[in-house]
Amino acid sequence: MQPNPHQIPPQYVPHTAPQMNVYPGGLAISPNNQKSKIAVLLFGIFLGIFGAHNFYLGYNGKAIAQLLITVLSLGFLAFISAIWALIESIMIFTSPMPVDGRGVPLRD
Repeated sequence: MQPNPHQIPPQYVPHTAPQMNVYPGGLAISPNNQKSKIAVLLFGIFLGIFGAHNFYLGYNGKAIAQLLITVLSLGFLAFISAIWALIESIMIFTSPMPVDGRGVPLRD
């Protein structure tokens, strides 16, 4: 007995794609790929002197500036990067609609 050519065996049925959100510029992102506001806050508090929160968000220019201030001053000017990171991460965390470097909104 031959199988019906119009009936697809269950192992060949393609999986349904996850729900995609479309953002400005036509960028479609899965909710699982959005960055976390909590992670930004923690990176800013604990690793902000190295620009970790900006690297995480994709703002590489600001991140490299914070890293260079800390490293090139041998840590003597790290307080500047620390204050900058703390203020910036709190502003991002409390913002009503924060976005990452690609313009994708952050998830809570």
